[in-house]
Parts: sequence; C-alpha cells; structure tokens
Amino acid sequence: NTLTATRTAFERLGMADQWQLLESTLTPSESVVYVSLDLKPEMDRARVKVYVSHESATAQAIAQKQVAISPHADAYEVQRFCESMAGGSLGPYEGKPLLSCFAFTTYGPPEATMHFPIDAFAANDDEAVQRVEHYMTSVGAETLCRQRYRRIISALQRRPLTQRPCIHSWISLKQQAGGKRFNTFYLSPTLFAVPSLGP
Repeated sequence: NTLTATRTAFERLGMADQWQLLESTLTPSESVVYVSLDLKPEMDRARVKVYVSHESATAQAIAQKQVAISPHADAYEVQRFCESMAGGSLGPYEGKPLLSCFAFTTYGPPEATMHFPIDAFAANDDEAVQRVEHYMTSVGAETLCRQRYRRIISALQRRPLTQRPCIHSWISLKQQAGGKRFNTFYLSPTLFAVPSLGP
C-alpha cells in the first residue's frame, strides 16, 4: 500500500507530523505517485518531496489543497496558472492527471509546486507556446525571460510547431516565501520520434 509505505518513510525520517498534514487532505481520487529525497551535507536542510496525482480535479480544488499545506501558496496564482496552461479551462481536468509536489523539511513550512502536463491538453507545440506566452504576459514576466524561452524552443524544434509530438511535456509553478514564483519547463528534444511519412 503506497500510503502505508509513505507514512512509514516519514515516521522513520522523524517527520510524522508533516505526513499527517498531507494525508489529512487527500481525497479518494488522489494518490501518492512519487516520493523523493533531496540529500544535503547538513541533515536539517534535507527535503522529502511527495508527488500527489489529482484525478479529474478542478483548479480550485488543487489550489485549496496547496494552500492548506503550504503557507506560501496563493490560490489565485495556482488557478491562473492552470487556467492558462489548459487554454482557459478551470477543469475538471480529465485524462492525464495534474501533479502537486510538496517539499517537506525539518526547518520550515512546506513548499508547493504545481505540475501541469501540457502535452495532454494542447493540440501541439504552437498552441502550448501561445498559452505559455499568454501566461507570461498575465504575470508580467520580463522580456528577457520570454526571449530565452523562445530561443530554447527554437533550438529544440525539429518540425513545425503545429505537428505532434510535443516538445513541451510538463510546466510547473513553484511558490516560495515572500510571493516568489518560479516556472520550470520540461522539454523533450524528441530525438527518437519517428518522422511523418505522410504526403
């Protein structure tokens, strides 16, 4: 049983209270899919990260969960991010589940990261790029960030952006103390994709 194994791991790490906080928010449609350790030379700086899969969830439900666990999470930002990546939809998101990553330490409150599987919700990379750039505009991202993003896409692009498979796979939003926000783009170079043999 995944929950039992995760609970035992947290107990052995001396973090039973942190696990109880997360477990108390889990719904029957949610599950723990990954547990990872970020090890540091200083033991009190190590992190335990738990990835929770949200089956058929709405942006609001996910945002409420992140706020319940992390004091750094802002419900509006989570919903704005999900809505942008989904092309205007606030859910429920069917198909490939969205993921939340909760990072626990012994020295401070948990941090929450939202992972959105954009390749399952965008028709192609052209659509994904439009959504990302719309999001960047809505959050007031610096021009340099937009330029770097475009250069990376251009460097990885091996076919028109209107074709599949997508370069984009996951896009994440991490929120930290002081209102800091970070976005990470998980991009695939599709080195082994079979080229289209159509006309």
